[in-house]
Amino acid sequence: LFLFGSRDLWFEVPLPFYLRSAEGLGWPRAAVGALLAGYIIMYGQCQSYSPQLVLVPLKQSPPNKWVCILWNAVLAVCPIFMGAMALTSMYDEQGDSNTGKVVTLMIGVFSFAIIFAVNSAVHSYLVVKYAEGNKVAINVGFYYMANAFGRLTGTIISGALYSYVGSNVNDGLAACFLASLGFVVISTVVTFWINDDEGGLRCGGNLGCLGAPPLKDRDGNNETRRVGDIEAGPLSGARQ
Repeated sequence: LFLFGSRDLWFEVPLPFYLRSAEGLGWPRAAVGALLAGYIIMYGQCQSYSPQLVLVPLKQSPPNKWVCILWNAVLAVCPIFMGAMALTSMYDEQGDSNTGKVVTLMIGVFSFAIIFAVNSAVHSYLVVKYAEGNKVAINVGFYYMANAFGRLTGTIISGALYSYVGSNVNDGLAACFLASLGFVVISTVVTFWINDDEGGLRCGGNLGCLGAPPLKDRDGNNETRRVGDIEAGPLSGARQ
């Protein structure tokens, strides 16, 4: 709920309005639509390839709650950066004539898309991993229900913040980014309560913490689990 709400606290309403507004960037509709479409395409592709390009090289596959917490914490950097930039004098100049204003906003937006995609991939795996017995479909259904409710909540709150906070659109945009940060923090804190400490946390081959086993032991356990899944049948493998 809070993870997906953190994106729609600024993406659905504030960002398009800011891009179109004369006080914001003043872009034409075609440019705004192209940017939003590019964001969605990048997010979808990054989510699909996150396991191969990010999690496996970092030895974080299969992920656990510590991997989820790590990437939530990394995600928090984006709304902090975008909120801080929106409050600087650089954003006071109307339109897109200030290159720094455009560049910093684009860096923040697309960095969020990439990191958010990794988080989404991790969450999608964990919701199936934590499903009990034959309740996979139910758990996935509740996951997407929470996803939709979080997006709805974020969209409603973002409209109010962007419209009524501060004296200009920059203040409203910054408020949305800071609210997004709050949602990311809540998502991170809630994840601490999950009972899934096995495996610890690794960041590459040489760095491990929180009880991460040596790579040889970890790889051996993963191989044993894969063999067990094959012997138990396809349903058991799906649960993993």
